[in-house]
Amino acid sequence: MAKRILVGAAMLLALASVIAVPQVTVWTEITQANITEETDGGLIDWTQGFILVTGMAVAPLDAQSEAHGKLMAREAALAVAQLRLAEMLEGVRVLGVTAVRNLILDEAVLETVVEGQVKMAQIVPELEEWIIPRERFLFFFSRPGDWRNGEYHVTIQYNLLGEFPVTILPYAIAPPAISESQDFETTPFSGLIINALGTPLRTTLFVRLVDPNESEVGVVRGAAYVPSAGYELSLGQLSVERAEQDPRVGAAPLTIDVLGVGEDGYSLIISQSAADLVRQMEATSDILAPQSDRVIVVLDSAQR
Repeated sequence: MAKRILVGAAMLLALASVIAVPQVTVWTEITQANITEETDGGLIDWTQGFILVTGMAVAPLDAQSEAHGKLMAREAALAVAQLRLAEMLEGVRVLGVTAVRNLILDEAVLETVVEGQVKMAQIVPELEEWIIPRERFLFFFSRPGDWRNGEYHVTIQYNLLGEFPVTILPYAIAPPAISESQDFETTPFSGLIINALGTPLRTTLFVRLVDPNESEVGVVRGAAYVPSAGYELSLGQLSVERAEQDPRVGAAPLTIDVLGVGEDGYSLIISQSAADLVRQMEATSDILAPQSDRVIVVLDSAQR
């Protein structure tokens, strides 16, 4: 009898695990979904606001020892990663489909700007590795191979939100001038959430907020993006709710809906009441400041 009970309990546990796993997996896919853009050189994570680039190199033929070869391979791999980052920075979308390169006509200025930004990239220690292929022997056993066949991987990370220079922007998207005669009460909000679900907005570093008359309200520099949680599920509003719980926007964020996107591709039209609240926020807080990370844009998962 006891044996039957144990067998029955084991079957129930197995059945429960089969039922529970898909639910956990689906939830994980929803909550960990990121807006990312892969290129030949690396990865742009628009959700967290950084670029990740990996460089790879082998030990030079004239290396005298493994330590020497490893060091030389590391330096070469870092140089490759920095070169790839420079190429990616030139192509980062600043306004809609407009890239950095299109905003700087002087090639020397572009080179100086990009070179300065590349130096700000940080090595990711946990992704740095020296890989030596293993040699098989006796069918399934293996042992370390020749270090001269080793390959060094260096991954660097560049923060788009806080480090990207705002000085390259054209004057057309300068912050809106706040009238000195206009007296605002301090904003009660701790952050800003922009609900752009269902709009053609693409991930870009800079977006403009405009009122229904398309008068500029504020400029968002380097917003963090989160995708809608839908995918195969009809849970689009879930991502807005999750954004409201994100610690980056604080305990009392303002959530506004986008009514449409201007012809330029990066001007987001919001209601007049929302525009008034954003103007108050712009005048009395640093939420929309260049170094701020307290603005989140929620957009459809298919948008990039």
